[in-house]
Amino acid sequence: MPAVLTLVYMFPPSAKLALVLEYSKPTVLTAFTSHFVHFTPTHLFVNVVGYVLVVTLGYLLALTGGRRRQFFTVFVTFVLVFPFGLSGLNLLWEWPGVGFGFSGVVMAFVGYLPLALLSVLGNQFGLPVDQRQSNWLFLIVVTIAAFAALSAPQTVPLATIAAAFTAVFVWRVVRELEDSSLTQARRTVATAGNVELTILGAGVLLIYPFVAFSSDLLAGGGILNVYTHGLGLSFGYFVTYIAVLGGLFDAESVLPD
Repeated sequence: MPAVLTLVYMFPPSAKLALVLEYSKPTVLTAFTSHFVHFTPTHLFVNVVGYVLVVTLGYLLALTGGRRRQFFTVFVTFVLVFPFGLSGLNLLWEWPGVGFGFSGVVMAFVGYLPLALLSVLGNQFGLPVDQRQSNWLFLIVVTIAAFAALSAPQTVPLATIAAAFTAVFVWRVVRELEDSSLTQARRTVATAGNVELTILGAGVLLIYPFVAFSSDLLAGGGILNVYTHGLGLSFGYFVTYIAVLGGLFDAESVLPD
């Protein structure tokens, strides 16, 4: 994907303009292609680095948690289907101007991280959690995103809410811990790489919203589309979460391949 984004970036400006979604004159083609267009090296760099970081991390977490097939299913969905949904929901508001950039799709992969993390905590560490409890992590991420996007007066209550969600999640896990869970967790901690990967996943999940939902809306020569970022984050989480609740991935082995 970075190669595709870089290749499109190298197109002549006139060719890239033809691929951009013009809100007043949308087409099915530009609803898809606009997400692969960047006009400045900074915009391209941020999205490529974000993609490499989040997608690689999501894959490693899914692989470690025994959810490789799930990851490839959501990968294809996010890259090939989500652009149409993101563009379509932007068109509902009849905004002026144009929309472009891959950040909405990158945020969909950020939305997948809570599920990938829970698969590792449940299957590798033996904690009494699975992907159905990932809603708590998602609520924490949404609160952090609001914290990053809003101005100072709202930050204290939002920080309090995020802390409360975190405390409730930890309390629910600790309450259901059993001796067998602790034994498996100790074995996993002693295995190189698992703890580091989990900490990195949690760190990216909690820090990335500050990049995507910055209160500084002027970026990369345009206006930061926080709305699209929020849609991508929500789509990435809820589409996968609903599939999990519906048993779509139940046949998949819970053990790493």
